[in-house]
Amino acid sequence: MLSLLIATPAMGNPAADDDQWTLCRTHAETGMPPDAPDARNDAATVITADEAETLDRDTVALHGDIRARQTDQYLRADSAIYDRTLDRLNAEGNIRYFKQDLAISGDNAEVSLGRDTGVINETSYDLFSRHARGTAESATVESKDVTLLRGVTYTTCDIGDDSWLLRSSTLRLNQKSGIGTARNIRLSFKHVPFFYFPYLSFPIDDQRKTGFLAPSYGHSDDNGTELSLPFYINIAPQFDATLEPRLISKRGTMIKGETRYLNPIGRGQLNLEYLPGDDLADRDRGLINFRDRSRFTSRLSSGIDIARVSDTEYFRDLGNSLSVSSITHLRQLASLDYQSDLWTSSVRLENYQTVDDTIPKNSRPYQRLPQVLFKTTRPDEDGTLNYNLTGEYVDFRHDTRISGSRIDLKPSVEYPLRSPAAFLAPMISVRHTQYDIDDGGAAGVAHISRTLPSFSLDSGIFLERDSHWGANPMIHTLEPRLYYLYSPFREQTEIPLFDTALPDFSYSQLFRDNRFSGSDRIGDANQMTLALTTRFFEKETGKERLRASIGRIFYFQDREVGLSNQIADSRASDIVAESAASLVPQLTTRLDVRCDQETDEIDKGSVQLQYMPNSRSIVNIAYRYLDPTLKQSDISFLWPLGRRWHIIGRRNYSLLDHRALETLAGLEYQSCCWRARIVNRRYVNDDLGETRENLYIQFELKGLAGIGDSLESVLEQGILGYEN
Repeated sequence: MLSLLIATPAMGNPAADDDQWTLCRTHAETGMPPDAPDARNDAATVITADEAETLDRDTVALHGDIRARQTDQYLRADSAIYDRTLDRLNAEGNIRYFKQDLAISGDNAEVSLGRDTGVINETSYDLFSRHARGTAESATVESKDVTLLRGVTYTTCDIGDDSWLLRSSTLRLNQKSGIGTARNIRLSFKHVPFFYFPYLSFPIDDQRKTGFLAPSYGHSDDNGTELSLPFYINIAPQFDATLEPRLISKRGTMIKGETRYLNPIGRGQLNLEYLPGDDLADRDRGLINFRDRSRFTSRLSSGIDIARVSDTEYFRDLGNSLSVSSITHLRQLASLDYQSDLWTSSVRLENYQTVDDTIPKNSRPYQRLPQVLFKTTRPDEDGTLNYNLTGEYVDFRHDTRISGSRIDLKPSVEYPLRSPAAFLAPMISVRHTQYDIDDGGAAGVAHISRTLPSFSLDSGIFLERDSHWGANPMIHTLEPRLYYLYSPFREQTEIPLFDTALPDFSYSQLFRDNRFSGSDRIGDANQMTLALTTRFFEKETGKERLRASIGRIFYFQDREVGLSNQIADSRASDIVAESAASLVPQLTTRLDVRCDQETDEIDKGSVQLQYMPNSRSIVNIAYRYLDPTLKQSDISFLWPLGRRWHIIGRRNYSLLDHRALETLAGLEYQSCCWRARIVNRRYVNDDLGETRENLYIQFELKGLAGIGDSLESVLEQGILGYEN
């Protein structure tokens, strides 16, 4: 696929990215020059010169290093005639005129500083906020905010470099609106004209503007030729929209729309797509996605996140990546949240649309209509009893599975003792869960309740010593931790499984008070977790250079509660370990390992190494392993071949399937004022193994426009640490 586009403007006024000008030789200073005289009275004109000669009562001749200032205007010249009555300055020789972030140089000028008007002839100019410069036959200052230039050139390239140049008969710069308008435009690259337009308007700052964005063009075997022309509408400072007709030759014409808004209490975005009468699928197709986050008071807020598609094959047919085409569920969630000083509560309505037909209906998630959550947030205090309570009410609905409601309450009391060298935290909790099952469920029991106490004792000590890592003074810690958990056995086979599962065992699972997620199963436990962590900190800065942890659970009795009737009789859990290190500032590593307690072999692991000396030099190497279903290597990089050239690549490879899941290869060239990229991407499009291949070409004239695919999202997803 080959595409052409310019990204939609961002909501708001984000700061300009100065990094894009790092290859430039010249950087003009912004703002008023530091040697400008101080205008103490905003309404007065302040003029200084080496010599002054009174010609008559209202006229003064000035000679040598003339400096004139009035509010935000400043002018320098070699000689001038000043008329006090008209507050007008006729200047000659080395004219330099400053206004806000615009500087104009010329041979002679007639300027009325008090009226914010004037004319400068044979000029060159600098527009600091856009790193732009150019020349003009004349520059007319029409008002405080508006400047008109005639016979104009415009570029963001270094002085002496006209790699790209815009020529126009007139150019009007409105610094209040942030818009420049040009007529009879001719745009050339490397002195070769390639674009003409009778009228063009463009931003000269970060403000947004209504108008057409660059069209996009593409071709694929599935959809044929694709052509779209987005139109951006700047409705209000806090409200905008984009309307994009998209012609798909094999399917028809799709209409895409996006609306974004900001208001005093929040922000939101609505995305719509509609394809009437898809010629291949023989049906209407569409998508809706609405998100809103609002805060009504400092304590009360709400959230809405709704996404739906017309059919289960929508993303596979019209998506453009594996992450999109492999979506299995779309969530519809609405929540109302309240937070006080000592507790929080939420009311939620949650539903899912399953867009993967291979998932059986009885394996699809429940609706929660509604879910009510409560939690105390009283700060813990050492050496005293701390009381906490969590609660939940959920009404579970499903078309093909058991439905019903659940109330779950968990009060607890803890008495923590902490010091800089050690901690001891005993806790007692009681969990009461009550079910009302529609029609009695499979077991014919309509009402089920379960009450279980639990006791835990968490403890640890912190040992430290002075150490060195090379010449750097370090603090080395050794932190053993013991965690004991006891929960008695209760028969729970009659309780339905609404939202409970057994999570994948990892280091974070060592200290959970329930081995199951959700409330439908409370695991019986009589066990001790033994873990050890060691760290290296820089003594001066406190920065952590290395952290490594290892742990294991030892069971004193069999575990009888499970998702099925099988009893777990192992005497110890798998050994799990994790580590993170930054031994040198540019190099970081992460490691997660799980060792099977029966075979003493690693059955799950991941290792990741990143070398990143700067934001434009990145190498990532990763390996992921899960026996017997996953074995992948992942290498990605963005690396300079010089100051201007970068090579781009990624290869995500499945060692089990002996095939590449994603391959990315490209080249980037960047100068001071323009950039070009070419990237080829081949990736698996769906779970069936179908592959797609895209060719991305991007060409950007910095400070004016970008033509080509928006590669940023592709590179950010593919290369860890990438920032445009």
